[in-house]
Amino acid sequence: MKTIFKTLLCASIFILTSVSLSAEERNIAEEFEQDTARLEKKIADMLESDYSTMGMIEAANAQAEGYDALLNKYYKILMQCLTEADKKVLRESQRNWIKFRDGEYAVISGLVASRKYTGGGTMWGPVSVSMRASLIKQRLMEIYAYIDVVYPGTVYE
Repeated sequence: MKTIFKTLLCASIFILTSVSLSAEERNIAEEFEQDTARLEKKIADMLESDYSTMGMIEAANAQAEGYDALLNKYYKILMQCLTEADKKVLRESQRNWIKFRDGEYAVISGLVASRKYTGGGTMWGPVSVSMRASLIKQRLMEIYAYIDVVYPGTVYE
């Protein structure tokens, strides 16, 4: 019953702001697919033009930045239709995730540093940046999946 109420409330908000909920539902999935496809194409093009160690690092950094931008975008979309209480919970969750992410970055840096000194070579630079990008992508996918709770059937049909 609570979910139905939230859905109706969200629908009312979107109708009042002249945005059709059904159009919003359709467009979220399409937009997400386009956004992620564009990013992956950009990364593939970067790697195709420069597959050196530095090129891989630059591509992985661009990937991390791209996923971070998408994470922020879809976080905001999710926040638009939450109650104040749910917004507060999501904000706290995101703050906790940022702390977790920063801790993971420290672990990755430590592991990479130890590999460099034990003969790991230059490939650990691109590996570490890719691991960081993967963390951000994973959170993006979690946030995107939460959108399906707000807009049932949008993400998973």
